[in-house]
Amino acid sequence: MELGAGTGRDARFFSGHGSRVRGVEIALEPHEAARSSDAREGRSWEITPGDALAYLDALPGRSVDAVYSNMFFNMDFDEIEHWALFAAVQRCLRPRGLHLYSVRATSDPWFGRGRRLGPDRYEMEPGGITLHFFSRPYADRLGRVGFAPVRRAEVDEGEAEFPIRLLYVIDRATADPGRSPRLGGLGRSAR
Repeated sequence: MELGAGTGRDARFFSGHGSRVRGVEIALEPHEAARSSDAREGRSWEITPGDALAYLDALPGRSVDAVYSNMFFNMDFDEIEHWALFAAVQRCLRPRGLHLYSVRATSDPWFGRGRRLGPDRYEMEPGGITLHFFSRPYADRLGRVGFAPVRRAEVDEGEAEFPIRLLYVIDRATADPGRSPRLGGLGRSAR
């Protein structure tokens, strides 16, 4: 499963390597749902328009082998929304399932630019995109909702005029989900 799947670029890649991929993308209109099922090529993927948390909440528990996202968690989510999303991912994953994601790191050259909206969150320009950058300790803290860390690595990517630094994270779902002290009785995020 892919969160923030866009038009399906990564879904097509994974399906081309034998995975059946489902995904969700809030920016798609319902008529833009992307789908491919070509048995001759072994490809099967589907991107559904909608909200990621609602999509995860609608899935049966322990029904997914892996959840993947590429810079999805950098979007304008605050910490409470991150806790809710990570808890929903953990609930959907089978025991020992993988949560694989990349995020822009706090060591990114763009970190700290723009208007500060909260811890590690910046509006890049007035009325523009807001990014939530991740530190390794923040990724570790979010993983406490029922994940065991497998790997963390920071990698430079992008072009010379637009460099970015990503934190790649791989966590494995544990059989016993943790409980975030931040969620308490708060309930689900509106996102």
